Amino acid sequence: EITNPDQSYAAENPHACLKQTINRWMSHLESIGARYPAIHWKLAFHTKTPKGIPRRFIRCGGHWIGSPPRIWILSDGKVGHTTQSEVLAKSLGWPYEIKQLRFYGWHKIQKLVWGLFPPNMIGVDRAHSSPLCPPWPDLVISTGWRPAPIARWIREQSRGKTRLIQLGRKGGCSADLFDVVITPSYYGFPPHPHRIETVAPLNELTQDSLDRVKQRWPNLFDNAPHPRIVFVVGGATARFKFTPDMARTIGGQLKQLAQKCHGKIFAVTSPRTGKDLSHALESTLLPEHFVHKWEPNQPDNPYFAYLGGADVIIVTGESESMLAEAASLGKPVYIVPLPENSPTWKVRLSEKIIQRAQSQPLNKRGTARPQQGLERLCARLIRAGLVQPRRNLTMLHDSLIKNGIARPFGEPITNGTRPQLKETETVARKVKATLGIFDHL
Repeated sequence: EITNPDQSYAAENPHACLKQTINRWMSHLESIGARYPAIHWKLAFHTKTPKGIPRRFIRCGGHWIGSPPRIWILSDGKVGHTTQSEVLAKSLGWPYEIKQLRFYGWHKIQKLVWGLFPPNMIGVDRAHSSPLCPPWPDLVISTGWRPAPIARWIREQSRGKTRLIQLGRKGGCSADLFDVVITPSYYGFPPHPHRIETVAPLNELTQDSLDRVKQRWPNLFDNAPHPRIVFVVGGATARFKFTPDMARTIGGQLKQLAQKCHGKIFAVTSPRTGKDLSHALESTLLPEHFVHKWEPNQPDNPYFAYLGGADVIIVTGESESMLAEAASLGKPVYIVPLPENSPTWKVRLSEKIIQRAQSQPLNKRGTARPQQGLERLCARLIRAGLVQPRRNLTMLHDSLIKNGIARPFGEPITNGTRPQLKETETVARKVKATLGIFDHL
């Protein structure tokens, strides 16, 4: 137990002192704990607020003691975020509760600088959110930047007893703020002892779950010939081009492909596809083939049923989630890369900052010196989430192709099974090892 460390400095800046001391001791204990995973440790800090009120802050680590952990999932209302958190919670095998969070519109301002804010509930519409009150959970799982400050606030209320697992690019950029951070490797974040890297975002698709979905649309393929080729269509983004002319070109290539293998094309659009791309595909593929157009007011979406019934899946390369879902099924997957737009001045500036933060200037003796000045400032901008590396989707494509899970669009279509992208169980084991929780729980 530590009481008011570094007294002289604490008198001038108690919050900075406490934060630095916690980080220093946590780093030491985590290093030792990695060598002795069967040992449980607890670090207690006794300090005072600026008004002289005693404060006790606890951080735990190492071997888990007691019953299986209680989990809260913080949901920001985005289905994809909540799904990733639930996938991890289910794979851990412990009881969990979903806490729905609602935010005021002006909360988006915090997105620009969320990494600079202390743990807080700023922008949370408490009247329409699930209550967050004791007893505090053992673990909090959250995905995305919006729940991240709330997760840290919960840890503060529990005096450091609650451990935090953070997923996603926006929230997972600052690994030292959480106990475990899970991010795909193509995000380009620097290595960190708390970071677990994956090939793609987590998902829970299995052939069994898709077979159950297929039963709700028994006539979806209407006795179409095999191979049934499902083209999963994304759309244009700020970074990637996808024009109607490109859609017509791809549609023509798909028709030729179907002709060669005597199959049928089922193009399935998404919210980002838009009317112009959908019409371009229809003008090229119809009437021999089929285009399912996504509609905003559609009560149920047969997207997963199409994946379940497909013999071959072709995916546009800008959508990480659709690629991850297709890659998890063990079916032939082909990636259609989309061309990139020219980078904006903001992107070029970010790349310069990242390059400077990763540079290693030499001292007079010719050896790398510690970061200082501009390098240190650039590194802090990245840590705060103000600057982030661009997603390297080419790296994602190459990883899937290298592992035999996918192939580039244009290669000959072949039937049969492929290796599946199954990372959830591996990630769960790594999370348990990092938290010192063993499978007997």
